Amino acid sequence: MYSINADYLEFRCQDTTGYMSSQLSNGSNRVYIISKNLKLSKMTDYKYYKPNFLKCFEILLDNRKVGFLYAEPIRNSYFSKNDIIIIRIDNHVLYDPDLSSIIKTCLNELQLTIMGISRLDIAYDTQIDVLKKFKTLYNNPNRYTYKNRGKTIVNGTGQYDTQINIGSLRSQGKTLIIYDKSSLLRQQNGKEYLNELYSTIFQDESVYRVEVRVTSKYLGKYQIDLFKLYDKNYLETLFHEFSHSVLDFRYKQSNSNTTRQKKVPFIELNGNGIRLERKVSVNKEKGNNSMKYLIGKLHSDLKKEEFHQFGREIKLVIGLYVEMTGLQDWYRKKEMLDR
Repeated sequence: MYSINADYLEFRCQDTTGYMSSQLSNGSNRVYIISKNLKLSKMTDYKYYKPNFLKCFEILLDNRKVGFLYAEPIRNSYFSKNDIIIIRIDNHVLYDPDLSSIIKTCLNELQLTIMGISRLDIAYDTQIDVLKKFKTLYNNPNRYTYKNRGKTIVNGTGQYDTQINIGSLRSQGKTLIIYDKSSLLRQQNGKEYLNELYSTIFQDESVYRVEVRVTSKYLGKYQIDLFKLYDKNYLETLFHEFSHSVLDFRYKQSNSNTTRQKKVPFIELNGNGIRLERKVSVNKEKGNNSMKYLIGKLHSDLKKEEFHQFGREIKLVIGLYVEMTGLQDWYRKKEMLDR
């Protein structure tokens, strides 16, 4: 028995219409009423702010907090455009069946265009002690082969360690964490929705978690549908794609190639997920010159009067091409030269 859910979600948007900029430039209001249902409340506590952004707002939908919005990136920061906005969805909303509808409403009301996911965490919860199971398999190399041994950083496999960390979020864009969720939950407040979920699924049993965390550095290889993160089958597909290589244990056999050794079942997945599409990669050595020409042509078209009505669409296409080809630094310099 298990449950699977998105547990952290942050994504990048672009204010291509200039609507958000105009709304936020109207004085120094504490609360900005965007529509009948949605308003932004400016945060006064700087612990909620991001280092690369000057402004932070609480997003209130029907007077319910659903997340944070970060606006006005600091000049010369990682973000090359002033119209970049980051949205982070609150944890309790990620467990709401209406997650997709909530995200769509926020984007529509704020008139923002999605650019991509900055970070996504997927949590797999089970009553099986996967913390103990991983340690047992990992610490018995004579009986079990760990395919990633020596290739991936693994910490926390000692007898008294309470959390296992595999991989590096900073260098690889992906990390996997295994821990006792019930023990951690007893120390946290404000997560009654999780207690209710666990009570329904696991009754009074302890709950252990395998949590995979991925950032845009790793996610750039995939076509992730932001509006399907409520779908358990889709989440299962993502979880398997992101975690199977670091949870790959084999029954050790002498004189046998590792790939031919029988797999040790680690976690249960129903296997009802759909195929996950990878992005079409661009050959950066051969393709960059032609892409620079195309992006440059689109950039020059933005200045032409006959293309003003298509400005939003052209900016969106430029943004997608720049991100897909990794030409952010080149395009940032081009924009500065054209000012």
